[in-house]
Amino acid sequence: MIKKHFWEDWQIELLKEKYDGRTETIDMLEKKLYKFPRWQIRRKAAELGLVRSKEPRWTREEEEWLEKHLPRKSIKKIAKQLGRTTTAVKLKAKGLDIRKTRMDGNYSGLEAAMILGCDDHKIIRAIRKGLLKARRRNTERTSAQGGDIWLIRPFDLRNYVIASPGEIDIRRVDKISFIDLLANGDIL
Repeated sequence: MIKKHFWEDWQIELLKEKYDGRTETIDMLEKKLYKFPRWQIRRKAAELGLVRSKEPRWTREEEEWLEKHLPRKSIKKIAKQLGRTTTAVKLKAKGLDIRKTRMDGNYSGLEAAMILGCDDHKIIRAIRKGLLKARRRNTERTSAQGGDIWLIRPFDLRNYVIASPGEIDIRRVDKISFIDLLANGDIL
């Protein structure tokens, strides 16, 4: 096979500087590097390591490690430990249905609201009024993200239900979880 085009140093530098994989960028590079077709620009970018590659598949050991450490470590630390991005760790945890709050036996405000069949804002109001005991999770969530997650012990949620029966619309509760909560976790 005879090579028609040879890359000069300035062309390689331009490619390194500008290439980001977007169609608009490749159009621009094709005009500036008029003798190179799109497929050659893409191939050269791949040779130079400019193309973003997919992350490797998760191993069973990594999944087990994630499941074990997610409740106690931050997403950033887990990502660093596994050599993955924070987004990859979050997506994998979501895909495996692993949650930080459920692992330690406590409920988040949203989970408590789902059990009681109400809006999570009602749970937060009860916490702020002192009707429902809860503590913060100590995550890295900012105030723009709604602040840190509330952790509610099953014991405290049960006490809230018993002390404030008028606050609960029994028609809207998640029946199985609600009965399990009142039965001290002996159902599920």
